[in-house]
Amino acid sequence: MICRLETPAAAAALFGPAHPVILRACLEGTMGAVYGDHPAAPKSALALLGDFAFFAGRASRELEDFRPPDSPRPFALLIPRSAEWHRLLSERYGPMEFSRFAMKAGTFSRARLETLASCPSEYTICNINQELYNLCRQFPWSRDLVGQFFGWEAFQAHGLAVLALRDGVPVAGAGTYAACAGAIEIEADTREDHRRRGLARACCARLILACLDRGITPGWDAHTPASLSLAEQLGYRLESPYPAFAVSEW
Repeated sequence: MICRLETPAAAAALFGPAHPVILRACLEGTMGAVYGDHPAAPKSALALLGDFAFFAGRASRELEDFRPPDSPRPFALLIPRSAEWHRLLSERYGPMEFSRFAMKAGTFSRARLETLASCPSEYTICNINQELYNLCRQFPWSRDLVGQFFGWEAFQAHGLAVLALRDGVPVAGAGTYAACAGAIEIEADTREDHRRRGLARACCARLILACLDRGITPGWDAHTPASLSLAEQLGYRLESPYPAFAVSEW
């Protein structure tokens, strides 16, 4: 029987030696949830946070078919952490497979980031506050900048975000999708009618600078080649592509 783990770290070894920020947040118990086939010594495990579902350990149809209480989800990214899980997920979701890109933080150039942090004069770049946080939660394009946290107090304690405003309204931003000890996962989004103006890049540069000032590692995991290119402009290096499955109505 699949159950939620009261001690998520009990499944940490199943997920391999290197854990991205989103997965670390689940395993630390600060965000998301981890499910397994045993409450204390699981052999199969599933870590869930936002759109992300990481599968590890022994490949199991029972766990693959399991849906947490808040399902169905309108969209999910299924990520196998082993060849065995990749084979199992491919049997059902093969046409939906694509490559994401794990990025590694390089040696960031503050001078370059400060240059990239500029944007057209009709926009204002600013740090998030409670009013802007509430605005971001209202719109689909900006929700993921802040939406994995349960309220402003939680975001203020663990998250960072930088927004580009036009006439006082957010139109682009870089925020915190997930946070774990000493690191955040950056989420960047731009409203469709303000794209291709360097706004996301400027917000990301400003957010990375804020992380460096605070001794926080700014994590980046690229969903598309365009996200990969932006990351490399900012100072990240490609670590490796990896398989994922983009599933609607999971």
